[in-house]
Amino acid sequence: LKFMRARKLLEPELAPSNEGVDPSLLEDDARAIATFLHHSKGLSKRVIGDFLGEPGEHANQVRLFYTRAYDFEGMPFVDALRAYLTPFRLPGEAQKIDRIMNCYSARYHEANPAVFSCEDTAYVLAFSLIMLNTDQHSTNVTRKMTEVEFIRNNRGIDRGQNVQEHILSAAYHDIRRTEIKTTTEFDELSQHELISWLAHGSVFIKFTHGRVGAFKTPHHEIKLWISADKLCYRNLSKRGKAAVPEKQLPLSFITEVIVGAKSSVFRRHGVARQSTQDSSSVAQGETGEVPSDRAYISLVMNQRTLDLQAGTPELGDFWGRYFKQVVERSRLEATARGLALRAQPRERLMELATKEWSTNILPNWTEMRHAEQTRLLWWEGIPSSERGRVWLCVLGETEKGEKGGELSADANLVGGRAKAGSKEEEAVRTAGEWLDEQLPSEHAELSQLYAAANSPFRSDAVSLLASLQLQLQGLSQHGKVHIRECAPTAPLIAGMLLIHLEPPLAYAALKALVKHHVPGATDPEAVHWRNIGFTLVLEQELPSLAQALASAGVTPLDYFLPWLH
Repeated sequence: LKFMRARKLLEPELAPSNEGVDPSLLEDDARAIATFLHHSKGLSKRVIGDFLGEPGEHANQVRLFYTRAYDFEGMPFVDALRAYLTPFRLPGEAQKIDRIMNCYSARYHEANPAVFSCEDTAYVLAFSLIMLNTDQHSTNVTRKMTEVEFIRNNRGIDRGQNVQEHILSAAYHDIRRTEIKTTTEFDELSQHELISWLAHGSVFIKFTHGRVGAFKTPHHEIKLWISADKLCYRNLSKRGKAAVPEKQLPLSFITEVIVGAKSSVFRRHGVARQSTQDSSSVAQGETGEVPSDRAYISLVMNQRTLDLQAGTPELGDFWGRYFKQVVERSRLEATARGLALRAQPRERLMELATKEWSTNILPNWTEMRHAEQTRLLWWEGIPSSERGRVWLCVLGETEKGEKGGELSADANLVGGRAKAGSKEEEAVRTAGEWLDEQLPSEHAELSQLYAAANSPFRSDAVSLLASLQLQLQGLSQHGKVHIRECAPTAPLIAGMLLIHLEPPLAYAALKALVKHHVPGATDPEAVHWRNIGFTLVLEQELPSLAQALASAGVTPLDYFLPWLH
């Protein structure tokens, strides 16, 4: 919180007395801190619990806003308690627990007023369930509380009345079946603490690859830890002998993580067979209990496995999740390296393609436009340096892709500093309105590029549209009709062109599209050939639809590009 205040992500810390401070500022600050605790990843859950239990008015406001973020309406009491306690660890101090549970019980009663007569009932029952949770799932408790005893212990807690028995019975069986785990020792760690914990490491039992009879003991204890990008481990069974050097393996060597006693090494040592029986495992713990299957992990490296047994299922879960993240990261890095390697020869390809486009294809566009070589190079991607000239040729603006020509006359586009009262200034103003009308409100990316007043993309787009209005308004084929009515979507086309081309080339392409592809400007022969092309594509890609339309007497001109009429 001090870090966030120092960087002005939160308001500066207020005076302890809060004298003379606007209460709304205190509430805003408490709400911001509560939101931060709810949604920030990597925080220590132990510290969150301690912070939520702090005394004082400001801490109480944070606690209230944090708890109000939960919607408990209609939730069973145990489910609500689980949801509330899971994101943090209850502190050890009784007064802090009391403050947190008071806040929870008030919120639950507010959301479900018909369940209990008052919030005190929710408070007492919440404490009773926490104690039941410890009773049922602690290995130190030998005699477990029965359902009858739990119901008897909670008689008369609802203002002298009994809570409905089916509620208590359901709560008892829910807790007995599934423990409320506020956190494990790993989950409560912050990101910094987690890195330190990985560096400190854990003790595992490592199973050998040899035959069972080849070794006096088929398994031994190791200390495993993470150092930088390496997995390190040392044999602990030889600590009394000569110093055993540690072994180091790059984490990138791990290609797969197998959770459970599934590898051939475990099967060879009979772990899989004995893990489901009551007999002792070859690597059972001090208590003699057979460990859960979750305690076993196999790390696949170079077609061999490092087969480990953790001390507890929770420890196995933690390291299993960590190693799976390591494998995923290695795969992503390998993909990135592969893309980089493929990009190197492509650079040479694009260099050759640029030369071919500029010296052979574009100067001879009429002959080369249908050539197989042109289609193949187009499929590989048009070099950015030649993209504008290629597009202009395709749009029919010029028969040859020569530089210069009509572009030189169009390069002097209307700018944003037009003379006051001039027709250029009016064109710029109306172009801005035209652009804003056409920008789709749900398209965030286009709005970021073209809606902001200080965006260079917006100024270029306005310049293109203003020039288009001034230079094409008097064309005879448009008559008296305003260009905005002839080509209403021109702002969107201009936006697309400016993403790929410099403004002069983008303007030339835009003008070619508007001149040749708006009502009245497209000749009947072009309409005829476009209609044929569309019909062929429809018959090839959607034959059933084409047949249905033909049988109904519907022609492509009835629905395809109606503005071509």
